[in-house]
Amino acid sequence: MSSFHFTRVKNLILIALSLLFCEKVFAQDNQDSTLLKVANGITQESLHFSREKIYVQTDKPDYNTGDTLWFKTYLFNASYLKPSPKSGILYIEIADENNQVIKRMLVSPIDGLGWGDIPLSAKLFPAGNYTLRAYTNWMRNFSEGDVFRKQFSIHDYTKQDLLVNARFTLIPFEGDKGVHATIQLQRMNGLPVSFRTFQVALINGNKVLHKNNLLADVNGEMTFDFKTPKGVYPDKLSILLMGPAKETAASEMTIPVILSDNEDIDLQFQPEGGKLIAGVRNLVGFKAIHSNGMGVDISGIIYNNKNQKVTDFKSSHLGMGSFYFIPQPGESYTAVIPLRDGLTKSYSLPVVQNAGIVLHVSDSFNSDSVEIDIMATPDLQNKSNLYYLEGCSRGIGCFAARLTLDKGTKTYMLDKNIFPTGIARFTLLNEDMQPLCQRIIFVDNHDQLQAHFTYKSEYAIRDSAIIKLNVSDIKGSPVQGDFSVAVTNDALVNIDTMKYNSLVSDIYLTSDLKGNIEDPGYYFPSEMTEKIWNDLNDLLLTQGWVSYAWKAKDESGSPAYPAEQSFSIAGKVTNIFNKPVNQSEVLLFSEKPLSIQQTTTNKAGEFTFAHLFPVDTASYLIQARNRHGKSFNVGIQLNEFKPPVFNLSGQSVVPWYVNIDTGHLTKVKSQMAEDERAGKIRGKHVLQEVIIEGKKIVSNSQNLNGPGGADFIMNQSDMEKEGKATLGDILRKKIKGFVLGGKRLDKYMIYDKAVHIIIDGVNLDFFRPQGETQKIYYDEYLNYLTAEDIKGIEVMTSSRYTGNYFQKFMDPVKQKPFENAFIEITTYSGHGAFLKKTPGVYMYRPPLAFNVPAEFYSPKYPVKSNHYIPDVRSTIYWQPNVITNKDGEAVIRFYTADKPGTYTLMLEGADMNGNVGSARRKMIVK
Repeated sequence: MSSFHFTRVKNLILIALSLLFCEKVFAQDNQDSTLLKVANGITQESLHFSREKIYVQTDKPDYNTGDTLWFKTYLFNASYLKPSPKSGILYIEIADENNQVIKRMLVSPIDGLGWGDIPLSAKLFPAGNYTLRAYTNWMRNFSEGDVFRKQFSIHDYTKQDLLVNARFTLIPFEGDKGVHATIQLQRMNGLPVSFRTFQVALINGNKVLHKNNLLADVNGEMTFDFKTPKGVYPDKLSILLMGPAKETAASEMTIPVILSDNEDIDLQFQPEGGKLIAGVRNLVGFKAIHSNGMGVDISGIIYNNKNQKVTDFKSSHLGMGSFYFIPQPGESYTAVIPLRDGLTKSYSLPVVQNAGIVLHVSDSFNSDSVEIDIMATPDLQNKSNLYYLEGCSRGIGCFAARLTLDKGTKTYMLDKNIFPTGIARFTLLNEDMQPLCQRIIFVDNHDQLQAHFTYKSEYAIRDSAIIKLNVSDIKGSPVQGDFSVAVTNDALVNIDTMKYNSLVSDIYLTSDLKGNIEDPGYYFPSEMTEKIWNDLNDLLLTQGWVSYAWKAKDESGSPAYPAEQSFSIAGKVTNIFNKPVNQSEVLLFSEKPLSIQQTTTNKAGEFTFAHLFPVDTASYLIQARNRHGKSFNVGIQLNEFKPPVFNLSGQSVVPWYVNIDTGHLTKVKSQMAEDERAGKIRGKHVLQEVIIEGKKIVSNSQNLNGPGGADFIMNQSDMEKEGKATLGDILRKKIKGFVLGGKRLDKYMIYDKAVHIIIDGVNLDFFRPQGETQKIYYDEYLNYLTAEDIKGIEVMTSSRYTGNYFQKFMDPVKQKPFENAFIEITTYSGHGAFLKKTPGVYMYRPPLAFNVPAEFYSPKYPVKSNHYIPDVRSTIYWQPNVITNKDGEAVIRFYTADKPGTYTLMLEGADMNGNVGSARRKMIVK
């Protein structure tokens, strides 16, 4: 039965100060004050430099080209799982498999919650593998591991009609290492691609190392060998396969080189506490990783340096396991694992330390307590050295003790409920507060919220589904919360419950561990078993722990990246000698939305405009004035946004068409069949893409009519022919009827139409000083800008092209559409004339904009619905805000689609008061 996990929010500060289970905690001596400092120091740093956690739920794990990615964000204070009070801006970005950021945007969380959508257009997001990242500026002060990451793929089944079965094995090659490759090609119907020639290229990143033409045999199979380049592991290589374009839609396929045997395994041993200590029983965890970054199950034998067998070992889950043994002084140890053909491979264990301390933690299945054993070698016994044992969780001190090891061992039995649910860390420190040993465990207090769903046992296609939700805690009390729900069609969406990193598994486990956690859902079953609990313990033995300590500091010792409460524009005003200007008046003009703000600079010449909300295509004009109210001899320097550069991490993603399993292939064929069916029915009603041929195009133009939408166009090549001519000279020369007009000849006209100049999408009239004629104001730009500054000119005079401009820039009460003409100027800088032209003026286009959430379309079918228009939705329903009332109740409503089968309902959310949860249900549609 699915349920909600939650953390009982205790006052952990008081726990740290009361120091339960400690020896002589309240004695008034220096030693006890040090003990108090140990626990309190953890808590105080956590409060002052509180860490944040982000989780992002998406409507489904993978997408097709043209889909929309729907998301919900949760921003927590990491210690208490309440809304983080620090950050009011959250960044979301999507990077491709080369770590190039394709899309970056802003989300403004409300009480820690935000939501939005990202259209995955084929032009911007072609088929491939992508990584979604989410972070705040404050999180950049900590480890990069704090950044939320979610890998996903975008498929284009219309361009892929071949399946690849690939096998790679290591072989000797020209006195060095090589790889034997076998690639078999078949069509979607299972027939081999026989006697066809393919170009095969070996690539490393974007570099082609070797290429050749190969002929597929009667079974569609090709075999070849290649030498691995020096210093390059096989898993960094790929095969680029290019086929005959006339015979297959799949003209190009990428096949990662993944070895099919165990010869290229990275096997690491992690002694509990950090070191192998001689003469003491040690627990050793191990992890075996394949060249593709995935865990691989192994078995082997541990030998000492006398080639004597010490013990056997065998992995339990995903290449991880553990074993006990007592290392002997002066001995070294080697692990040997079997390979194919009777071969073996050896790995060295860590060096044995003759003297030291072992920190052993026994966290038994279904036990309410945890046993901590601290064992010292004989030379460290019978001494009065002081040690300190601290226990913390989420950066909060929960336990501390002062101890000696004069008798060789020390044991503590701790009640688990002094820790919140999640990862707890125990650290043994010496008198100088230097850590000696460290161990992490997982605490599950079984304090789960119950999620109850009431719905019919089955539904018809295009049926109205009404699901009643009730959320309560373990005592049956109702819970108010904010949840997001996604309903997907199992026939079209592949959700692997083992691989799915839910809100619960992320917040409680994976966000506090280093590196990629394979199959996180495995550790959070509907009912925990002893094997899974022991596998979780092995994971924590071998996976690094993410520190809550902040790392990025400036020269003053403060965090280098301040928390951002809102989007702001900040900068500095200087004079002609580059000295700061104090008490300078600074104005900020915004056209979308229309607003004017004013502030003054401080002694350092600095200014800030906060609480801005830029949306797509937003632009701001910033004007600074000296003490005399003039913009003469003052300049503006803006603090431009510098995006972070993150490492591309996570497990390698194999394209769906390589070594595909039967279940996934069935879903692919189902998706293709539904798309084909929909296309046949809707084909004659689908609007085809309009291609403008013979029209001049100005690249990066802000033309409101789209590319080529003007009566007269001068593109980049036309401008290059004008040399150094000014904008005014070009307009007079090239535009018929461009003259001075008006009763006083104080404005420009094109015949009888009033001219309005737009530079890089910004209407110059908006910034014209009151009382200044258009001619005087325009002449500053017409005489300053030259053909060398301008990429293109577009002139709109007919009603066909002026309508959009009139609607955006004109007042329909005071002006008439047919009396106006518009000239769109596109500059190379993209910032208009302001940066170069006008002293004390700066045109700023934010490189980021806030996501303005769209509403998920969910059709509503009448009793007699039109079945001629197919409903082939893969995401049946998405609602980012399902809010339970004071009785813990909410109702979810949607209509089923045309495809019979099963649906998966995924609910995730929080009460933003310390409790988080996830639940999954299946629905039947017939």
